[in-house]
Amino acid sequence: MWKFFITFFLLYTSVNAAVVDHSIIVYNVDTHTVVKEQNSNTVRPIASITKLMTAIVALEHYNLDQKIIIKGHQSVTVGTLLTSLLVRSDNQAAEILAKNYPGGRSAFISVMNAKAKMYNLSNTKFIDPRGLGVFNTSTAIEVANLVNIASEYEFVRTVSSQPEIYTVVKTKYGYKQQPVYNHTSKELLVEFNNILLSKTGYTSQAGRCITMMIEQNNQKQIIVILGEPSKQKRDNLVRQLIAQNS
Repeated sequence: MWKFFITFFLLYTSVNAAVVDHSIIVYNVDTHTVVKEQNSNTVRPIASITKLMTAIVALEHYNLDQKIIIKGHQSVTVGTLLTSLLVRSDNQAAEILAKNYPGGRSAFISVMNAKAKMYNLSNTKFIDPRGLGVFNTSTAIEVANLVNIASEYEFVRTVSSQPEIYTVVKTKYGYKQQPVYNHTSKELLVEFNNILLSKTGYTSQAGRCITMMIEQNNQKQIIVILGEPSKQKRDNLVRQLIAQNS
């Protein structure tokens, strides 16, 4: 018991030691060059950025219009679950997708880690599909690679770059659009019209995290920020990085 506790403590503190300073990378996809970096090889928790891999595994198995029973006779489509996953960072959606995978949740997580290995993301590890666990870890440079891979999926690009997801509702005055989900980085998506993909993450251990792909001067760039102490500082840093590379 004590041996287990000491091992867990050492692992936990080694992960949390990385949270002292933030990690940053700005990567030009078209020229394959690092524009800016700081602590980009530091292994640290990535929180809900994990859900990009969750989406990849789900998209390669499920059909978007496939229905999953969630309670009694109530069902929801995979497309709806993935939209909620990517826009509002829905933890329940991540769990539903994982638990209904062939072999269940553990098999889903195994595939997430197998994908990371296949993509040569040697410092990227997953223990759950949500990103809440402190041992969902990666580095800024490997997150940039993950974003580049995720951007190949049209659904991920289209959904994750929307400030809001709307539905059409009927009122006594006719039909109108009504927001269903607000994106976790809505302010930035409204402010900048060149964001092609965006995903945020937060836990107390990971800090405020964000990654996005933008198009600037006809070239694609990926921005990764991990471990900021506040949402305001994180978003201001995004603005600064976009301005510096405009």
